[in-house]
Amino acid sequence: AAAHSPDRVTFLFVDYKGGSAFADCVELPHTVGLVTDLSPHLVRRALTSLRAELHHREHLFNRKKAKDLLELEKRRDPDTPPALVLVIDEFAALAGEVPEFVDGVVDIAQRGRSLGIHLIMA
Repeated sequence: AAAHSPDRVTFLFVDYKGGSAFADCVELPHTVGLVTDLSPHLVRRALTSLRAELHHREHLFNRKKAKDLLELEKRRDPDTPPALVLVIDEFAALAGEVPEFVDGVVDIAQRGRSLGIHLIMA
């Protein structure tokens, strides 16, 4: 966040132990959301949104005939989305309570890199 603007990188934080781990990050202009165990329905909504973002980026890249986010950045295409970093703390607890989130994370891990969506899990 210190090196890039929100036009280049954004963060979605998932903290399945109350949300305090990322409390300081929520105020960053780069932060697009914080999902906690205090709102399990938001976890499901976040998963739906992430899947929609994957599909949106796939269609965008196909339309632009770009193989990945870096190619769009090099072209300085105005439609280039920012990289999205999904940071998940307490993944084991999340997987236990919302097992369908695991499938979503696997999908992101398989397709996300070229689309500019990256995972950090603890």
